Amino acid sequence: MYTSVVEWWEAAKSRFATFCRRYAVTARRQDRAGVARGMASLSYLHGRLNRGEHVDWALYEGAKERLRGLLEARAKVLAFQSRLKELEEGEKPSAYFFQAARARRGASAFEGLKRPDGTVAEGSAMLAVAEAYYAELFSRRACDLVAEAALLDCVSARLESEEAQSMEADVALEEEKAFDRVQHGFLHGVLKRMGFGPRFIGWVRTLYAGVYSCVRVNGFLSGPVEQLGVWQGCPLSPLLYVLFIEPFAELVRRGPGRRRVRLPASGEVLKVQQYADDTTLFVSSARSLARIRALTDLFGAGTGSKVNLAKSSVLYCGSWRDDRSGGGFSVCTGGLKILGVRFFARESAALNWEARLNLVRTRLASGPAVSCH
Repeated sequence: MYTSVVEWWEAAKSRFATFCRRYAVTARRQDRAGVARGMASLSYLHGRLNRGEHVDWALYEGAKERLRGLLEARAKVLAFQSRLKELEEGEKPSAYFFQAARARRGASAFEGLKRPDGTVAEGSAMLAVAEAYYAELFSRRACDLVAEAALLDCVSARLESEEAQSMEADVALEEEKAFDRVQHGFLHGVLKRMGFGPRFIGWVRTLYAGVYSCVRVNGFLSGPVEQLGVWQGCPLSPLLYVLFIEPFAELVRRGPGRRRVRLPASGEVLKVQQYADDTTLFVSSARSLARIRALTDLFGAGTGSKVNLAKSSVLYCGSWRDDRSGGGFSVCTGGLKILGVRFFARESAALNWEARLNLVRTRLASGPAVSCH
């Protein structure tokens, strides 16, 4: 059929290239369809989980494994293509390739998670590490009953009888529209101590009974983890947390001390300011600072809560004459940020306004010129 071997070779290459292109198009279609089916299956099972419906865990794990296999195959193709580019052009993979690879992989993908012993888990083993971490975070902790009783004895605020009765009333139709480490038993004790009725406390028990969460790692969900806190994003959560933390605030307010922080104009004694789970304490001596640390330890013993030392620091202001070691907390060398406002040892107002004015000046300078006639 051919006049020479060269002509035959060129025709063979053309036919083989056509076959490869058709095969690649079919394979891509099958890959996309498989990933789409896998995502749809997982989305359906996620919906059942979110609605509290029964889910066959074997079926669920099988769907995850199939989708994981497809995505790993895609990753191998990308790796092969990057190596092929390097061989053909004699250069390392370009920035464009890495950008495309990251976009396909997703910005939230993890390559590994570190275990408590320092080793790194990869692949499907990451789900077990994440599940164990949150299971420990939300686990029930044995509380000191003596410390718990001492904290509850500090609760002095109580509802009036009319307020308590209104909280016991039926919920109207127009009304059914993150705080971890909130021990439910202690929260119920605070509600009872404040005069909330059994019906309202029963509603709170019902809302948070049997609550669990799942950890999502690279698009895959772990097994259920019991959650003991109150839900982030729920309108009731910050209100419940304010009640939960009230015994600690009352402990601070009742504390003795000769040298107190007073506001310049009114002379009001300032000891504690709270906004949800952010607490700001004002002390005037190293002894008072040590007492604050003792009170946080007492609150932790009675409730299972724990101060996040990584987010807690001490800022020394004015004519502080005592030791400046921090009393167990880290010492803030720059500005201390509280609810978006940064406080300094001196001239806090001027420094805060200057930063904002500089931002306004920068934005005005970079904006378009406007000519008015």
